[in-house]
Amino acid sequence: MKFLSDRDLGSFAHRRGVNIWFDDVGHLWQLGLLRADLVASTRKLRLAGLIEVGSDDRGRYLYADERKPRRRKKGWAGSAFNLKPLHPGVEFYFHPFRFYVLYRIDRILSLNICPMQMLVSVGDYPKVLGRIISDFQKWSADPEFLNHVCKWNEITTLCVATEPCVYERIFKMLKSSPWVGFSEQRRRIQEHWKELAKYYQKAGLKALEDFRQDLCANAKFLDPNKEVHMILRLMTGRYRENVKGELGGALQLLTMAETLRLASEDVFGKQLREEDELGFGHKSSWMKKELYGSSRIIDAGSRVANEYLRQFGLDYGVRLRWYVEGDTEYGALNSVIGQYSAIELVNLKGSVIEKRRKGVSFRDSLRNDLKAGIFSFVSIDTDNENYVRVLRKSAECDEICGEIYLADPDIEFANFTLPELEEIIWEIAVENGAKTSIRNEFHQAISGAKSGEELWKRARKAVPELQNSGKGIYWGEKLMEFALENPEFDEDVMDESKTRPLVEALNAAFRSVHADYHLTRREYQIDPSSLRLVKRTNLSS
Repeated sequence: MKFLSDRDLGSFAHRRGVNIWFDDVGHLWQLGLLRADLVASTRKLRLAGLIEVGSDDRGRYLYADERKPRRRKKGWAGSAFNLKPLHPGVEFYFHPFRFYVLYRIDRILSLNICPMQMLVSVGDYPKVLGRIISDFQKWSADPEFLNHVCKWNEITTLCVATEPCVYERIFKMLKSSPWVGFSEQRRRIQEHWKELAKYYQKAGLKALEDFRQDLCANAKFLDPNKEVHMILRLMTGRYRENVKGELGGALQLLTMAETLRLASEDVFGKQLREEDELGFGHKSSWMKKELYGSSRIIDAGSRVANEYLRQFGLDYGVRLRWYVEGDTEYGALNSVIGQYSAIELVNLKGSVIEKRRKGVSFRDSLRNDLKAGIFSFVSIDTDNENYVRVLRKSAECDEICGEIYLADPDIEFANFTLPELEEIIWEIAVENGAKTSIRNEFHQAISGAKSGEELWKRARKAVPELQNSGKGIYWGEKLMEFALENPEFDEDVMDESKTRPLVEALNAAFRSVHADYHLTRREYQIDPSSLRLVKRTNLSS
């Protein structure tokens, strides 16, 4: 990346959501709150922390900046008021990553006042300002203030030093002076990396991951659209670097975090979580692996990137259609896959068709899926004889490609134990205002329930606050929430650890979205007896 002058850095930061102006960067440098990545001067400088590193072809002295600001016991408010103009022969150069330091300084200097304060109670406005300034004076007088400032600068310094070593991997391009050439440039980068790796070893992985966490959290604070961040990071370098506004600022911080991650992985030989898994509202690597076929998105290549883009409708069709027979099943599955365009949920209970023709219409839908090359998943209860009969007939005629999940007797007791269901229902009861004093009475009332309908009937009878609750979409969402937090049955209950059928079905659906439909159709079929997917005995069919 190209270094920027102080005015250029101010403009760069201002266009990315930071309230910093052109002259502010120079003032912050003079105060020692912002370090430069290169200082050039026509005459020798004698400032503590400036380290002479040579000269350029214009005869200017060049300095590295390791300054640390001195503590101001009365605080830093008004500290730039009496700054003297710098000698005209002194120039500073900043890496774009110094945006991070400006962003953090801007956050601590911003006045946390509601704009309506001026309209509602203008008389109190000066008092509020006075309190804010007084609080800032006290905090900035504390040594911890400078510890934070030094940390922000040091994180940035490490990222700046690392950027040349990972730039080609991040932006898929290499920059080089025409007098150097790509081969020599790569050699120089490799020599630089040998020295730099020592600093990573010295810092330790935990501290480096704390730095990354900080960068990712602040990126989310600056702009909360994490999905948009990921999409833009899949763009080529020149577009990604030029994004403006707070979104562009967030991308700068995420690029710094990615820089640290790639270097840390090389040094410590360990795969680390991608940036979307850090900060607030992260997505788990398990979910990404199931959804896109890889726990990585940024580094996994074009196939995974395309699968990621699919969820935003940046594709051309449904890959899997999942049929369920009721609101509970629909609510459970929709809470996880409702946002993914590759999977379409169909609630058979809500289908607008004549009752006597439901079976015929359902079978027609399965045939249409077959023609369109769409996987068909079906989740129904074992006691639904009509749909089971249709599925067996479809399997006999080889008219379905996908998976069938029969819940015996229903989704509740096929996936959860009675104590677990009791825990989930009681949580809903408490949400509705139930008193803890009736907990034992509730427990006794539902003991021995054998189905979801019976369970809810007993629960409503015992707890008045559950009168308006029952099987439905919200109940399905609560079941799925519990299942994802506890994907396996308790070993004390099942004698051995076992994944819940609901979670197994989700895993299979996510895999199918990435699977080769025609290969699956050619090599597998639904067995009419067990209604399970099995290997074909005659592959020529």
